[in-house]
Parts: sequence; C-alpha cells; structure tokens
Amino acid sequence: RYLLSGHKSIAISLGSIVLSQAILMRHAVFPSMVLLRDLFTTRSGAAEVAWVVAHCVLFFAMVGVLAFGSVAVASWLFSRMTRKIPEREEIQKDNVAIAIFFAFVVLGVTLIVNEGLEDFSRSIIPYRHTGVIRLP
Repeated sequence: RYLLSGHKSIAISLGSIVLSQAILMRHAVFPSMVLLRDLFTTRSGAAEVAWVVAHCVLFFAMVGVLAFGSVAVASWLFSRMTRKIPEREEIQKDNVAIAIFFAFVVLGVTLIVNEGLEDFSRSIIPYRHTGVIRLP
C-alpha cells in the first residue's frame, strides 16, 4: 500500500533490507554449488542426490537465519541510536532522512557481518574424500 502510493521512505527501508539479505544469502550459493558440482564429476545414485539436496536446503536455512538475525540486530541498533525518535512512525510518514539513516545502519551491519558469514559458509562444506588435498 505504501509503495503503491509512492512513499520513498518505505522504498528506501525495504530496499536496504532486501539488498542486505541478498548480500548475505549469496553465501549459501557457494557451498551448494560445490556439492552440486560433485554430482556431475562423479557417479551418484539417488541417495547421494538426496544427501546433496538436503545439505543445500540446510545451507540456505542456516545462512537465512543468520542473515535475518543480522537485519534484526541492525534494526535494534538503529532504534537504540535514535531513542527519542519514533522511527517506524517517521518512516511511515515518509521521512526520507530517517529512512536513509536506517538504510545505512542496515547496510553497515551487513558489511560487517558479510566476511564472517562468508568464512562460515566455506567452513560448512562437507568435502568428499576425493579431489581435495589438505595441507598441514
């Protein structure tokens, strides 16, 4: 309803949330692609395919929870920084300044969390016994 009526502040706020989620959710793609690629390089039965699909769903679920949590933390941090301002009401009133500040807080937290989530996503890959050389 707000978007259809042209509220810029709602668009800025929702856009920053969607962009933050996309930046963080992309980290579920790499471990999924590693496992899917292995299906094409080795002979795999139905059980192996089911195992890979289950792991891919698990990757997206774990990264999704962490991405959602980071946006929730960013929203909490924003409300802590602007204690005396009724943020939600101001954004609904189309206060663009508040919406831009909210967007920067959300994107700032996303940039901080991004590196850790990337490392996490690479560490949860269950590498097979073939094709990976582990160095001490």
